[in-house]
Amino acid sequence: MEVFGFVQSKNDYCLFTKEVFGGQVALLVYVDDILVTAPSESCIQQVKEYLHDLFTIKDLGTTKYFLGVELARSLQGLLATQTKYISDIVKDAGLTQAKATNTPFPAGIKFTSDSGALLPDPSK
Repeated sequence: MEVFGFVQSKNDYCLFTKEVFGGQVALLVYVDDILVTAPSESCIQQVKEYLHDLFTIKDLGTTKYFLGVELARSLQGLLATQTKYISDIVKDAGLTQAKATNTPFPAGIKFTSDSGALLPDPSK
């Protein structure tokens, strides 16, 4: 991908990005799955054509699932959930009949770096 001008992320080796026309094209590559995002459909199409010239690819259209994450677009933005993945784990563990419980923390709790007492110095 670097030959095509993409830069591999130093934080996530599966992520490749490229600046184009004031926007950013991103490729997320995991084994034989590739997720393409760009500021326009024409940018996405150009990337897909380039990939098709190099490899045999199958365009699955708009992403609904990627690596266990369900993606849903709306006018408000993008919602990413793992409901199906969690349901599969619960089913595999034989816990589909288990009773639900509240989370250990109250909803809406805010964490900050300066709240609470300092922990003792572990070096002493």
